Amino acid sequence: MEQRTAMGKKKYQELCDIGIGGKRGHETLCAYGEDDPQWDDWLEEILARAANLNEVAERVGFSGQLKTGIYLASELGVGFSSESIGRDVCDGYVHVGWIETRKIGAARRAADKQFKQFKKQLCEHLYNDDFSALL
Repeated sequence: MEQRTAMGKKKYQELCDIGIGGKRGHETLCAYGEDDPQWDDWLEEILARAANLNEVAERVGFSGQLKTGIYLASELGVGFSSESIGRDVCDGYVHVGWIETRKIGAARRAADKQFKQFKKQLCEHLYNDDFSALL
């Protein structure tokens, strides 16, 4: 899923200059940060929807869960690298996620499809639970 490399000051500055949602050639920077990366708006919306659906599923006792965070973003086509930035900037690893700009629409549609399927499974779970209580 991730590649680990070392990031120097120059590359760190380049990413800061591009910024989340910024373009580099045919790619868009859609995730950047340490443990909990900053997300491009379109991806943050998808991740929030997944988290909300998981919360609903947990409340009603449904055992299924959607992937979240870097795992869901990767499944939707975001390519991640995890880069050591060393002591001169801050200590640790930074997750950097890029997606081909033309594939953002396909990623949104794929997320919608996953959510629709998950909602269907959730409704079936609720229907089966309610129906079995009536017997």
